[in-house]
Amino acid sequence: MAGSRTDPSLLSGSQRAPAAIDEHPDTWLDVRHVGFFGAAGIHALVRAHRHATGLGRRFGLRGVHGITEQVLAIADLEHVIPAIR
Repeated sequence: MAGSRTDPSLLSGSQRAPAAIDEHPDTWLDVRHVGFFGAAGIHALVRAHRHATGLGRRFGLRGVHGITEQVLAIADLEHVIPAIR
């Protein structure tokens, strides 16, 4: 996909997600290897999603399964942040 980016490390640094979102119209975070997901992860995803939508860009998740899928459902974000299995 031209202009899109998938990167598993986007949320490991506070500046990486905004920079990737600023540079690409579509940014997808690969979460297939995520083994733990807590409040800090939810906060980072919401922040990245708000940043993207504020710029008229898309931010979504790829490889959603297991704990990530459960946490998104509990936080009621599965209909807010686009996710692909």
